[in-house]
Amino acid sequence: MPTITPATGPASTEVSVAYITGPAGERVVGAGDGWELMPVGIGTEATIERLVYASLFSDARLDGDLDPGDGTDDRRGWWADALEGPGERTGSLLWWLLRGTPAARDLEDAAREALAWMVRERVCSRIEVTAGVLGRRATLAVSVVLLTGDRVPVTYPDLWSAYG
Repeated sequence: MPTITPATGPASTEVSVAYITGPAGERVVGAGDGWELMPVGIGTEATIERLVYASLFSDARLDGDLDPGDGTDDRRGWWADALEGPGERTGSLLWWLLRGTPAARDLEDAAREALAWMVRERVCSRIEVTAGVLGRRATLAVSVVLLTGDRVPVTYPDLWSAYG
């Protein structure tokens, strides 16, 4: 299972570079080379699955024209998103979509948007997402295609239970 591993060395007391390693700890060539410097203390077990989970199940802030839908003005989100560029946000809108009965396409779009940073940051070359909705049950299947061509599948067979 690929993992994100901080580099070690004299400079690692202040910053380290994250890169992807394979099951035996070998560096996966061409994977994650575009990663920015990350602070020391980032765990060495940040697997692709964990990156997907954190991206999908961290609540993105609602845009100004969307109603939270629960009678409050709680738009959720992360404060640092105000520092990001237009249209960039941390997390996903799955929390908001799952308050109703969304179409599969809406779940797929929300997941793709939340995971797009992985392609921009060269953690992977492509993200494939498939969702299904049947009554109050939703499924979500993500395939992370690494720069090497290897695929890491991440599935949520019962998205509502996984979310809350």
